Amino acid sequence: MTSALVHTAIMTGFILLETVLYPLGLMRGAAPDVALVILCFSANHHGSSRGELAGFATGIVEDALSLAPLGFHAIIRATIGFLYGLTRSNLFIDPVLMPVVIVAVATLMKAVLAFLFAAIFAREIAATVFSAPFGLELLMNALVAPFVYGLLQMFGMISGKATSRL
Repeated sequence: MTSALVHTAIMTGFILLETVLYPLGLMRGAAPDVALVILCFSANHHGSSRGELAGFATGIVEDALSLAPLGFHAIIRATIGFLYGLTRSNLFIDPVLMPVVIVAVATLMKAVLAFLFAAIFAREIAATVFSAPFGLELLMNALVAPFVYGLLQMFGMISGKATSRL
C-alpha cells in the first residue's frame, strides 16, 4: 500500500509541475504527461483498484489546477488506471518496446476519452483534441516511457517480473 501512495504522490508532483510548465510548452504547446506514464506502470504493478484510485486522485488534482470541469481528468485517469490495472501479472514488460506501446495506447485512450466527453459537453473544444500538440505529446510520452520505466524499476518501485499469459 505504501508504494501505491508513493506513486500517487509522485504523480501528483508531476501534475503540479506540468500544470505550471504546460503553458510554456516544450514544443508547440505540448509537453510529455509523465504522470500518465507513471500511472500506466503503477497500475500494472499494483492492480486495478489501486490504479483506479491513483488515477482518480491525480485527476482531481489536475482538475483543481486547470480550467477543466471538476471530474474531467479524474474520470479519464481513473479509467486508464483501472484498465491498466487489469493487466497486472498478465504482461511481460521488456525495458524498451513494451513501455513505448503501453504509454502510446494510454495516450491515445486519454485523447479518445477526452474527445468523447468534449463532444458531449463542449462541442467547440472537441475538434482541438486531436491536433498537432496531441501528436507531439504522444511522441514525447512514448520517448520518455522507457526512461521512466527504468527509473521506477531501478528505485524498486515496480518489478519487471510479471509473467506472460499471452
